[in-house]
Order: sequence, then C-alpha cells, then structure tokens
Amino acid sequence: MKIWMPLFLALTASNFVACSHNETSAESTAAKEVSAESAEPSVKEGWSDVKEGSKEAARGTGEMAKAAGNSVVEGTKEVGRDIKAGAKEVAHDVKAAACPVLANKKTKLFYTKLDKSYNGLLSGKKALASENRECFMNEANAREAGFRSAN
Repeated sequence: MKIWMPLFLALTASNFVACSHNETSAESTAAKEVSAESAEPSVKEGWSDVKEGSKEAARGTGEMAKAAGNSVVEGTKEVGRDIKAGAKEVAHDVKAAACPVLANKKTKLFYTKLDKSYNGLLSGKKALASENRECFMNEANAREAGFRSAN
C-alpha cells in the first residue's frame, strides 16, 4: 500500500491538472465569447461612427459645392457685366463710326467727335431720340442740309 498510495496520488493529481486544464479551456472559451459579445457593440459603434462621418463629409462637400457654385455664379455675373460694358463701348464706337457728324433736328445744330457734347448726345444720358437725330458723314453735308456748327 505504501507503493500504491504515491502512485494513486500522482494519478489523481494528474487528473486534477487535466480537469483544471479543461476548466481553464472552458473558461477561456467563455471569456472569448464574452469578449466577442463586448466587441459587437464596439463594431456597431464603429459603423455608426463611419455613417456619421460619411454624413458629415457629405454635408461638408455640399457646403463646399455650394460655395464653389456661388463663386461660379459671381464669376459669371462679372463676365456678364464685362460683356455688357464692352457691348456698350462697341455700340458707341459703331454709332460714332456710322455717324461722325451728329445733328439735332430741333435746334438745327450739328456736333462732331471733337465737340464735348457729341458723346452724350450720341449714346449718353442726353442722347438724342432717333426721330430728332440726323447723321452725316462730314460737316459739309450737314451744312448743305441747313445745319450749323454747335461751336
């Protein structure tokens, strides 16, 4: 019995170690399951953060697009104003080329490009109405038609 007792204790101890190992393995599996469960909310939270970040990025992109659109609109308006100003200038130049001597039918006076009033009467605020305006290619033609020089 003296021999069997240590052997019995040794075998029993190895069973406890095995059991202990098995329990540790089961505990480890349970810990992994708990860890996975606790990881699920963080994954969900992570996706929630991604969704929120995407929405925020979209809002920021929308704001940037709006600002860019406003910039394009302003640029287009500026180009339109430049075109309009250029068109007015060209229109004035065309009128001046077509009408080097401008005559007022009511006053029977004519104006040349050298006169101060010429530009205003041609296409300014005090422009002559078409029914009160007559154009000549030179001063001699205006004089022949009965007009006299404003100067």
